[in-house]
Amino acid sequence: MTKFYDLIVVGAGPAGIMAAKVAAQNGLSVVLLERKKNIPAIGRSCATMFAIEDDYLFGERMFFNDKQKRLVFPVNGFSVSYDGPHKNFYGQMLYAPDGKACLKIGDYEENLRKGDSGRLSVVYDKETLLRGMLREAEEMGAKIIPGMNVNGVTRSEKSLTVTTMTDNTFEGTFVIAADGLNSRIADALGLNKKRIFYGTVTTISYEVTGVSLPAPYTYKMTNIFEEKHGIPLTYGIVPKATGDETFWFFAGGPADERIDYEEEIHRFMKSSPFSSWFEKAQLRERKSAILNFWSPIEDPYCDNVLVVGDAAWSIEAEITGSIMCGWKAANTVTLALRDNRPNREGLQTYLTWWKDSFLQYDYKGYLRSLAMLYVLNAEDVRYVYSLLDKPLSCTLNPHKLEELMNAAILERLPVIQTERPEILEKFQKIATEPLEDLLKVLQ
Repeated sequence: MTKFYDLIVVGAGPAGIMAAKVAAQNGLSVVLLERKKNIPAIGRSCATMFAIEDDYLFGERMFFNDKQKRLVFPVNGFSVSYDGPHKNFYGQMLYAPDGKACLKIGDYEENLRKGDSGRLSVVYDKETLLRGMLREAEEMGAKIIPGMNVNGVTRSEKSLTVTTMTDNTFEGTFVIAADGLNSRIADALGLNKKRIFYGTVTTISYEVTGVSLPAPYTYKMTNIFEEKHGIPLTYGIVPKATGDETFWFFAGGPADERIDYEEEIHRFMKSSPFSSWFEKAQLRERKSAILNFWSPIEDPYCDNVLVVGDAAWSIEAEITGSIMCGWKAANTVTLALRDNRPNREGLQTYLTWWKDSFLQYDYKGYLRSLAMLYVLNAEDVRYVYSLLDKPLSCTLNPHKLEELMNAAILERLPVIQTERPEILEKFQKIATEPLEDLLKVLQ
């Protein structure tokens, strides 16, 4: 006989595990289903940065309490244990393709001097975080079942049935779908039909040692045009939480079969303007990811299924957003069951919070800033970065960074108009053309 659960959670990332833990802690019967057999193992590229310290993101001002080893969410009033390794980093550096101009996000030297109080964020070990969260979820009574690849959710008069690729079935009152950017449940429920698909991005990343970096404890990025087809690719390097002088080095761009990312990442190390960083470098662990970019799901509810976190957002909700979604969704489901409102009305608190906390952001503006990569050429980027010679305010909030860059460029418009009027025409194109056209290289 199939056991009946108050809540079925699909996806054991930060959002899903948090939802399972909180719901079980609240007294609900909970099962957490995850397709991976080794849940904490991270097989995909992931920058593993806490988006913290500098600003509010999704209505929260999360910070890391070093003494108590906890991620603190003071606005929402909860915290999460993290007792793993971490490293501070103190800014971002966006390099022009020729390496001769650099847009600085934060004053690295000043922030480094301040130590913990000057950090932009910390990098962490995601496997340690997930392992600790899973342990707490189990201690609270959540049943966790790995190796369950969910392929559908159906609604009957009184319950939901979740099915898997191996013909397992689970029945419950509510489902929280936390199955990530490429959510199978969101697609199966038809929620993607109301979204705009902007394209697919692929990334590969390596653990790397032996690099010689300026300002090593920063997040560095640049864009180099792939040689054969002229497609711009993004490269980045960020400190890794574990290991001395160890970093994550990644390359990303369109999921285009013409691009050999392995070849491109080695070319970058050997012959790009940044090759001196990698003269003694050794590549170790390799990871990859394929990510679909959609517009957000404005109404993430369908027949007692609540779609949360990355599964409903346009880009990654970051660790901050994911954990908040899991916490809020679980508490909302708890109250819906206690108030005997197992329906949309019972989940309205979450839906209102989602609208107020996430949909307030101009995701189109953020994606338009990404489109600069496909409109400006290498010399254009060098010129613009050379004009922005003062560090911008320190932030990891991608939406705030887009605003800061736009404001800085706006101040330089008279100079650009005089010296490089053709760049203004390109900025106008970025601001007015449909996003689907600007990002067609990703489709």
